[in-house]
Amino acid sequence: MQVKQNQNLLLIGDNYISKVLIGTAKKLSIPIFCDKKFREAAGRSAHDVSALARYASVSRQLAFYVNSEECLEWITENFYGKRIKYAIGLLKDKAEFRRIASSLYPDFYFRRLSSEQLETFDFPEGKVLILKPAKGFFGIGVRKINNKIEWKAGVKEVMAEVKKNSKYFPKSILDNSYFVAEEFIDGEEYAVDMYYDSFNEPVIMNIYHHPYRDKRDTRNVLYYSDANIISRLMPKAIRFFRLLSEHLYLNRMAIHAEFRETKSGKLVPIEVNPCRFGGFGLADLTYYGYGFNPYEHFFAEKKPNWNAILEKKSGLELGWILANNPDIDLSKSEPDHKKFRSTFTKILHYNEMDYKKWPVFATVYAQSRDINEFLKYLHVDFAGYFKKTPR
Repeated sequence: MQVKQNQNLLLIGDNYISKVLIGTAKKLSIPIFCDKKFREAAGRSAHDVSALARYASVSRQLAFYVNSEECLEWITENFYGKRIKYAIGLLKDKAEFRRIASSLYPDFYFRRLSSEQLETFDFPEGKVLILKPAKGFFGIGVRKINNKIEWKAGVKEVMAEVKKNSKYFPKSILDNSYFVAEEFIDGEEYAVDMYYDSFNEPVIMNIYHHPYRDKRDTRNVLYYSDANIISRLMPKAIRFFRLLSEHLYLNRMAIHAEFRETKSGKLVPIEVNPCRFGGFGLADLTYYGYGFNPYEHFFAEKKPNWNAILEKKSGLELGWILANNPDIDLSKSEPDHKKFRSTFTKILHYNEMDYKKWPVFATVYAQSRDINEFLKYLHVDFAGYFKKTPR
């Protein structure tokens, strides 16, 4: 296996594997590394993860892309360079990230708590908190807790939800050992996919609105993007990423970040995930919706012409809908994909998911001129799209 200068690497772990991502790596002849059990999904030409050690022995600049948090450990265990190890270690731990973010937002309240400390935590008077796992994914185990009275019940709900979903994700992605209790930011939630180029300059791949049904809702059901969202938020996002790069070495790194925009218009970071874009296929919305490949742009250091792209997509809403598994006996029911597909005006791409392996039965990439067509899924009972399994 020959090592090239400025090599790109794709690392595949235990999470949803995007066909667009795999196809891009093969097209660009980017080496793919994975555990043996993912060889079929990653492609027969994929290398065993143990071969990463060969790359670590050669001095050069590497650009990593991962589909799963567990792959970050492969990078920090095999590759030299304190700066990238420090950046990955800090960003993937939500409590550690909050610590460095506090220097940018000094008035922001947060605490890192072990599962044992949750019982005796002294809830701060006058605060509304978000409780979530320090290592988490997919919005699992995230709760808004309004006061001291709600704390015990909130902790119980969070622990139960993490335990229930631990069968879907390994401990490196979802863990109930440590939690973050942080100040609730009142405002709309947004997500940004971007990368830092060779000059440490931010390059935006997409910006999504992540709405909720109500103030107690923490599910992942809908992300959508449009020309207005990107035009309005791009300058704010770039300002934050430039500021972050002054504190960390982020050269040639892909990032998926989540923010809340306050009523005053301030963009406050919730978390910043290194070496990847939006997981579970979210980043593919850029490919199906805006017509350019975010993975190829990252690997080849291309920059999208946003002015031309947004002019072409003016007036369109581009949505990614996650059809969450309902709370029913899945051993006796199966998804009715035909019925669910019929609820969309224009589907760009439809993924049937293994509902027994994942917490969703489908992910849908759709287009509409009416945002209400997407917002309605926040109120849908997905049990209506299941039917009894034939005997």
